[in-house]
Amino acid sequence: MEAVFLQLLNGLDKGGAYALIALGLTLIFGTLGVVNFAHGATFMIGSFCAVSLQKLLTI
Repeated sequence: MEAVFLQLLNGLDKGGAYALIALGLTLIFGTLGVVNFAHGATFMIGSFCAVSLQKLLTI
């Protein structure tokens, strides 16, 4: 039962991240009329920093 709950939380987490990326893309496209992928790069930098910090704190 615990594994099902963890998978549910994992799915909500990933779905929320995908929704934020999609909302950012549609906001930029709706405002400027061009697709700008710069916020995706910012998301990846944030993810990299979070993973690096996690690895650093567990050592």
